[in-house]
Amino acid sequence: MKVLPSPVIKGYRNKCEFAIGYSVGIEEEQKPSKENIIVGFTSRKMSNKRLCVVPVDGCPNLSKNTLAIVNQFQQFVRQFDQIPFDEFKRAGFWKMLTVKDFLGESMLIVTVHPHPDREV
Repeated sequence: MKVLPSPVIKGYRNKCEFAIGYSVGIEEEQKPSKENIIVGFTSRKMSNKRLCVVPVDGCPNLSKNTLAIVNQFQQFVRQFDQIPFDEFKRAGFWKMLTVKDFLGESMLIVTVHPHPDREV
């Protein structure tokens, strides 16, 4: 059986998970600011025990609606005094945004870490 390519090559993703962290340009000695919080894709996750995130602007496989949701959510996150979750320090609040976008309806799942870890 011959495999046929899809005629849709742009905006075809209907579910995607986005990390919430700081932009790649933030160095360890710099104090991160709200403007450096990015909702996007993970880049260099294990580099220097830091999660770096790149923006999704212009990503061709995401729908325009998903791109708009991510940008609006990024602005929403920047309004609060909560910082992105740091896996290595086990501190922070914002972890991940999942977007399911199908036929004009959208579902958002926001994953947060609102409490400190307890030892058992």
